[in-house]
Amino acid sequence: MSERYQCPCCGYYTLDSRGGFDVCPVCFWEDAHEVEQFGQPVEDRPRGPNWVQLRDARENYKNFGASEERVKPHVRPPHPDELVAKMKKQTQAEF
Repeated sequence: MSERYQCPCCGYYTLDSRGGFDVCPVCFWEDAHEVEQFGQPVEDRPRGPNWVQLRDARENYKNFGASEERVKPHVRPPHPDELVAKMKKQTQAEF
């Protein structure tokens, strides 16, 4: 498996790069800013490719499983190799 990067919205490891406009298939967030990290506070910024702010997209994902209501038909459940807990365990095992 090639290295995957964590989506700043849902937290799953689904992105091929950071800040490269990859779209997460789990929450459908388009990753346009490599400095935004999952679980970290974010500032409001001018609208980019997403129609909502990251803070709101995170809440949306918690509430209904997508970054925005309009993209719900495009999302899917995470695959086992994309799970946050699994990746954390692998990282911890390396130390």
